[in-house]
Amino acid sequence: MRALVLATTCLATAAFAQATPFQGSQRLLLSSGTLRGSPRMMGLGGAYVGIAEGAEGMTRNAASIVSKDAHFDGDSSLDFGGTMHFLMPGSVKEQDWDNDGRPEQREGPLANLGTQVFYSVVAFRYKNFGIGGGFDLQNFLAATRKDGETFDRVLNVGLLHFFGALGYSFWNDQILVGAGVETTHALFGYGEKPDGQLLPGFNDSAGYHGWGLQLGALWRPENENYRIGFAFSPNTTAWQAGSKAQIGGWTLPSQVVSPGRVSLGGSFAFGEGRAYNITSREGWMLGPDGQPGRTAAMTKWLVTAQLDVTLPVDNAVAMSPFLEQPLTDAIPAGDRPTFCLRAAVEKEVFIDRLRLRLGGYLEPPTTATGPILRPHLNFGFEIFLFKVKTTRMSFGLSFDFARLYQNLSFAVLVWK
Repeated sequence: MRALVLATTCLATAAFAQATPFQGSQRLLLSSGTLRGSPRMMGLGGAYVGIAEGAEGMTRNAASIVSKDAHFDGDSSLDFGGTMHFLMPGSVKEQDWDNDGRPEQREGPLANLGTQVFYSVVAFRYKNFGIGGGFDLQNFLAATRKDGETFDRVLNVGLLHFFGALGYSFWNDQILVGAGVETTHALFGYGEKPDGQLLPGFNDSAGYHGWGLQLGALWRPENENYRIGFAFSPNTTAWQAGSKAQIGGWTLPSQVVSPGRVSLGGSFAFGEGRAYNITSREGWMLGPDGQPGRTAAMTKWLVTAQLDVTLPVDNAVAMSPFLEQPLTDAIPAGDRPTFCLRAAVEKEVFIDRLRLRLGGYLEPPTTATGPILRPHLNFGFEIFLFKVKTTRMSFGLSFDFARLYQNLSFAVLVWK
């Protein structure tokens, strides 16, 4: 552990380039350091590659879309989820969303007005085949006013991922594989809000578009209590659909880049209850009469851990100083590989009714101005609500706490 921290420290601080003014040749970094996704994924601190269940896991491991529901209700199943993330009330001016050591919202001539995240996924499985898709949106809003002006300049930056994946399971569902495409889009919208006007008008826009691949795999030996997962996605670059150099006084980047990631994770279940990996109803716990029990509940303690390696990108700058230009120089970001360790535990405390989760991760910095490592504490719950035919609906809520960062994720989702 000490070696991992030391390696992360050296890689994060030893050779970051110096800050320079925005020149239009730099690329904007679409950071993926903090968690975005379902309440289960957030409650487990993002350590999901070695679990790989359901549509919600698609962005962490593409093999998730072909994982069967342990209730085995039929040859086909539909899984879906939608999540909204909110900054915690009362902490709006203390958020450092991208861990660059600089709160996005502060007093002064420029105010970052907010950061929002929306996330939604859907997956369909038929026998050994699965297909899924979804989107992930981060939205940043900034405003400033130049001397002598009677209106605010407002810039909205939307960072959008669309993703789709195909999956297949082999060897009696013991090996799951998935592959997909993820598109990266950045949408810049500029408007002016005169004094006395409630909302800004729309004056100008610019868009960036690109795409990349994602791969995932999971090994889940039948009737065993462990799984091992792997996922890989390369760097993805989005190019401007035009040739604009500026928008409303902000110098636009040449490209928007999303860093690649390699993830290796595992999960292990221990205690009383059915085996973690079952492939049919015969794997359920036997009742007093010797017949399979009425529930497929996984009542064991589930422990999961994961290591993410984020790949370096060249000539990229952080989001916060980009929004603050020209008051702040461009701060280089993401030009060294980083390592993130994640771990969590989950327990179904009331069978088919309530699950609790506790986890955390060590978030590395994206810039030389950020802290060496930022520890995160994650916790949450999921409670069963009702059934719609054979589909079991639930409500999930999770929190993510760290220095200068608090996030809340909640959703109505399928109980698996």
